Amino acid sequence: MAKKHNLVTLPNFKMKFINSDFLVDEIYLQPRLTSKDKASHTYLYVEKENLTTFQLLQILADYFQIDVKEVSAAGLKDEQAVTRQIVSVRTIVLDERVKLANDFFRDEGLIVSICHMIGYGRQPVYPRRLHGNKFSITIRNVDEDVARKVEQRLNANNFFTLINYYDEQRFGLPDSIHNTHLIGQGLLVNNWQVAYREYLKSGNEPQELERVKAAFAGSQSYYEALQAIMPAKLNFFVASHNSFLWNKKLNEEIAQLGDAALVEFPYIGAISLPSRSKASVPAMLSIDVEQKNWQTGDNFPTVKQRPAVVNVSVYLLERGDDQLHGDGKQALTVAFYLPTGCYATMLVKQLLLTSK
Repeated sequence: MAKKHNLVTLPNFKMKFINSDFLVDEIYLQPRLTSKDKASHTYLYVEKENLTTFQLLQILADYFQIDVKEVSAAGLKDEQAVTRQIVSVRTIVLDERVKLANDFFRDEGLIVSICHMIGYGRQPVYPRRLHGNKFSITIRNVDEDVARKVEQRLNANNFFTLINYYDEQRFGLPDSIHNTHLIGQGLLVNNWQVAYREYLKSGNEPQELERVKAAFAGSQSYYEALQAIMPAKLNFFVASHNSFLWNKKLNEEIAQLGDAALVEFPYIGAISLPSRSKASVPAMLSIDVEQKNWQTGDNFPTVKQRPAVVNVSVYLLERGDDQLHGDGKQALTVAFYLPTGCYATMLVKQLLLTSK
């Protein structure tokens, strides 16, 4: 029987108060390059703000006049942030076209910039094929006592053990109801009506939402309406459901520990964290899940395995008064690297919690 624990709340703080508070640089797998005349794809390193990666892929597809299925990214990056990542497009982009593209994005009011062209190759960038991400994050509106404890803790030992839960971004957009796992659940059981209705509530991009609504109006079919969503996003919804199940399993494992604390996290609810030693948390955690083949419509079983704990070197870059908040609040800037699939926001919350 699971042990009962008192509910703990996170300390006061604000992340992503402005986009430049959250800087992300993707550490991508170097693609195999070839000469332009033998290539089918161009690899670009792209910076964005105020956009999801799915929106970025659509913008690039529209500009280069190719199908969105021919634009691919290795990882999904935060919307409220300044992020840089590799993207492949199935077309040959010349150097002069990069400047024209950046001029177009600026004129359209889009905070998108092709930083540089990496080169040419024969294969697209594949989802989840990356080493990880490098972060520089400013945490604002922190009480002075908490800020001082974080500084003392990182100055004494900058190694931190992250309990590797999926965070809220996996389950919805900022200020949404965070229900993408429910869309994925509907897709897996072929309940197109539930998936469609949950999608309408999810706060997705307005242009895509209008396409989906128009598809339903023209066909009166929930299934056909959902086909207006790019396959990569449908896969994301299914992955969100599987991530929800993985979080649930990890929570159950840690709840059995004698020193576990129950902590309330925004949107994802109360989850268990070890209060002291993290040695008893399993290094890896696997669960049986399903994915869907969109060409055949069939589900197929697979195993979702990922580290339950990740050891991270966290560096304190700066601590001082928070110029954007009054009342003696402080700001902390930390930097670290995380392997792919780990959430920097979850690390920050756990770091603050241990210093509360």
